Amino acid sequence: MITFDQSIGWRVLEERLAATESPRQRKLIETVIAHAKAEAEFDLDGLMKTLVAEPEYHFWRDGRDVGPKGYEGVRNYYKDFVASGAAVLTSRKDRIVVDDHSITHEGIISTLGTGKIAKARGYNNIDDENAHYLMRARTNILWSFDEDGLAYGEGLLGSTWPQGTGVLSMLVAPERLGLLLAAPDDVALRADVTAELRALYGEDAGVPDALLVRRWGTDPWTLGYVTHWRPGDVMAVGPLHGTHAPPFYVCGSDQWVAGYMEGAVRTGRAAAAAALDGRATTAGVAASVRP
Repeated sequence: MITFDQSIGWRVLEERLAATESPRQRKLIETVIAHAKAEAEFDLDGLMKTLVAEPEYHFWRDGRDVGPKGYEGVRNYYKDFVASGAAVLTSRKDRIVVDDHSITHEGIISTLGTGKIAKARGYNNIDDENAHYLMRARTNILWSFDEDGLAYGEGLLGSTWPQGTGVLSMLVAPERLGLLLAAPDDVALRADVTAELRALYGEDAGVPDALLVRRWGTDPWTLGYVTHWRPGDVMAVGPLHGTHAPPFYVCGSDQWVAGYMEGAVRTGRAAAAAALDGRATTAGVAASVRP
């Protein structure tokens, strides 16, 4: 028997709310909590009250943004969502980031739905469209808000941060890589990204001088971006983290501080020094590596 505790979706938000002092950020968190409870209660009117007058959702599929747009579009989306039976879900949130303009949370969404729904979502091993299946997906959802604390909707970008004067970096979360790659070209991708930037930072943000895209996940020299240690992994590795076992030497940002180039450089030099020192000792000569 499968038991769904839908309160998981907002309990962790309530914990974050209790630890938040900023009135603005508290209001945004309260909006998402109200949204989650309305979803669980199938309260369509209550759910729509948490959104702006003309909300926009951005979901990429086969190179197209198929997310619902406008009040009626989003309302009908949720109406169909409930009618399909897909509204029976739990949303565990492993990480939550809050600022004065947005909230993003990452975690596992578990949905109980019919085989027909599962097929529509891309699950192939479905034997009976009328039977019910448990579907799980790791998601990263971005909420952006207006001045009144109402949500614009959910979009593609996982986070943004200033890289320098006039330069803004944006991250598409790993589980949304397929949506990014589905865009037919950078022109189509730019249209979606700039729409989200307008919602986050105003009209001026929607007309950048340039949009540079790096697909780290498919670049053969990187095949990924930021390294993520699961909770408990680092402690399990313990003192072996970043150590060598000649002739095996380790280096990389995940052997220092995950995701930072400085870590890759530091550990690369250290590994090279250790390797050269080992070879020199065997040969009976001294060796050094430039720090």
